[in-house]
Amino acid sequence: MQLGGIRRDLGQVLLLLLRGFMASQAQRRARATESTVKELLQRVLDNESVIMDKQSFIMDSQSFITDIVCAGLKHAFKPPSTGKALLGSNKEFRDRIVKFYGMGKRPTCMVLGKALPSEFLVAGHLYAVRWKRYTRAIMGSDFDVDSPRNGIIWCSAIEHEYEHQRICFSQGEYENEFILHVLDKDLLPMKLSSVGQHRGDPAFEAALDGVTFKDLNGKHYTFAGADGKGPSNRALALHAKLALERCAKTYPQDFEARKYRFAYESVHAGKQAFIHKWLSQLDTGSGWRRPRRQTGPRPPPRRWPGRESRAPA
Repeated sequence: MQLGGIRRDLGQVLLLLLRGFMASQAQRRARATESTVKELLQRVLDNESVIMDKQSFIMDSQSFITDIVCAGLKHAFKPPSTGKALLGSNKEFRDRIVKFYGMGKRPTCMVLGKALPSEFLVAGHLYAVRWKRYTRAIMGSDFDVDSPRNGIIWCSAIEHEYEHQRICFSQGEYENEFILHVLDKDLLPMKLSSVGQHRGDPAFEAALDGVTFKDLNGKHYTFAGADGKGPSNRALALHAKLALERCAKTYPQDFEARKYRFAYESVHAGKQAFIHKWLSQLDTGSGWRRPRRQTGPRPPPRRWPGRESRAPA
């Protein structure tokens, strides 16, 4: 009996010793594991610091490059130098616009709504030819500078002020309806015959019959081609952004950009980051929100000579 008790006691002691040994081993392994984890964590933190430094450097570099690009774009898209003769575009482009809008053999100024001697009419590009190198990045690969939708037939005086970014168009309530805005208050009392390449020409003065830019300001126009399509919204929206920023300090007293729709939804679509940044940085003062679409009857389309037309009072 005594021997059996001794064996039993000895077994219990050995079992306790074994458990203690295993616990000791587990603790050592746990401490080793904890030490390894701490070491790995420190390495991660050290590498993260390096990565963050690199990312910060890359972001600073990208911001610097973006600022340079934006400054270059702003310079490239500024108005032409004062006094430059604006002769419009070639006859082929003009003929395409005339055909697109179904004007017939006697083109008219699409803003004044009246026929003028051919030499006083200009086939103006809404998105300027001199910006052609930036077309793909700014307007997208589907935009054609020489498309008739990128053009308007108007008198040389309106072309001059459009080119110099002192007038622009916002979108109206209806499809292909646009509102003309004179953004420089000093331009309002001026006669159309006093600006542009034909200023001072007696025949030009007689043809325009004393029309001033104030007569055009705020007027609604419907520009619709034979197929129902109108001018490029993208081109007009980009020009409006440029003009709104250029004239931000010379707006007429009663003009509030936020009341009108100057933005076009696809202007930024798919554009590179620096292009998006440049466009969004333009100080247009326009916080337009889409109004509820009108449900009433649409205004009558523009009538060219031979049909009833609207002309400024």
